[in-house]
Amino acid sequence: MKTLLSFVLIACCFSSLAQSNEPRASRSIFKLSPQHFAKNTLKIGFERFNKKMSTSYVVFVSAVADDHSEDAHMYGGNDGYSGLAGEFQFRKYISPMTSYATKRGKNYFQGIYFAGYVQGGSYSGDKFYSASWVDQAGNPQYTAIQVEESIGNYGTGFTIGVQRTLWNILNIDLFVGGGLQLSDTIRFGSIPEEITRDGDETFDDPAYQGILPKIGLHIGVSL
Repeated sequence: MKTLLSFVLIACCFSSLAQSNEPRASRSIFKLSPQHFAKNTLKIGFERFNKKMSTSYVVFVSAVADDHSEDAHMYGGNDGYSGLAGEFQFRKYISPMTSYATKRGKNYFQGIYFAGYVQGGSYSGDKFYSASWVDQAGNPQYTAIQVEESIGNYGTGFTIGVQRTLWNILNIDLFVGGGLQLSDTIRFGSIPEEITRDGDETFDDPAYQGILPKIGLHIGVSL
């Protein structure tokens, strides 16, 4: 009986050691969106997994700073505004974060997910519109109108992505998807009726309304 009990204790000890040596992915990841730097925007986030690494939630906060450059105002776009935005995602990992090994024996984790998101933002700034029209005599006229704007937007949609963890520290998150964005703009100033605004808002303009593509890369660090 003593021999049997000793064998069971030794087996349990080896089992616990084997489990502790198994590689595990971190359940908490700090994330950064590098492509937003090109828009004078800092976007950071946090992802938290459940114990089975099969679902997670992600919270992002972003801040955009007006660069006050004349060219940016003249041509419109994000650079004309300052503001804050937030985003919440719920991710379902169709393929949970699982440990794999390369041909050289290096371990990494990888998972494929489907995510739904909601987002919203508030922005303000001085916007310049380059405008042109033809007067009653048939002569072309050009002008630039400065208008102070306050914009709120909100939207929802989905993404499909793959996340891979390297060296148990660095996380690469690639995704593609889309959704619908609506916005509301309050202008403190007026544009003359005879002037037609040149061009429509682009996807990265806070005042954009319509189908919004969502494609990009997040780089994360395991916590």
